[in-house]
Amino acid sequence: IRARRREQRSFAYTLFLFYTYMIFPNVSRLTFEPFQCQRFDNNMYRLRSDYSISCKTNKHHHYEIYALVMIFIYPVGIPLAYFLALLQYRDTLMHLDDLRLADDTSLMNELNIAPDPSTNALSAHDAELLAKAKEHRTFERRAAIHSVSHLRFLYGAYQPQYYMTEVFECIRKLCLTGFIVFFYEGTILQLTLGTSVALVSVVS
Repeated sequence: IRARRREQRSFAYTLFLFYTYMIFPNVSRLTFEPFQCQRFDNNMYRLRSDYSISCKTNKHHHYEIYALVMIFIYPVGIPLAYFLALLQYRDTLMHLDDLRLADDTSLMNELNIAPDPSTNALSAHDAELLAKAKEHRTFERRAAIHSVSHLRFLYGAYQPQYYMTEVFECIRKLCLTGFIVFFYEGTILQLTLGTSVALVSVVS
């Protein structure tokens, strides 16, 4: 029963990660919308997503404060939650490859044992050591994989040393869909910043 509950919690956590990741770009874009205003020639300052809303009213300023709080809760909070969750299991994720199921030769090298040259077979003692080592390695790997199975959605597509890639991907999306609105919308500066973020993400 306890194992089944762990599996259910792990499945629920994976669904949570999947859901928050899939809606991350759209929700982030929406939280930044109150800051996207457009100035007209008659000194009118209107919300770009709804020109019937003036950006100079106290009501809109209250919405901006609310949106700012929500930015820290979701667009910033979700990547931070991913980062902390992965960081908690850093050692395990970094060494998953080290716990791969080794063949007999590599295990024998680790144990410093070798077959008898005359019979080309291990002694009974060495064979027992090898069997125990294989069993221990299998147990270690299973335990390690089980301990981070709920995070597989975040790290599963990457090699262990790049387990934080999805966090940086979220930051890239956030820069391109959110924070960039604060930099003189429609100007060369904004275009340059967006292009720079895209190029850096491709190169890295």
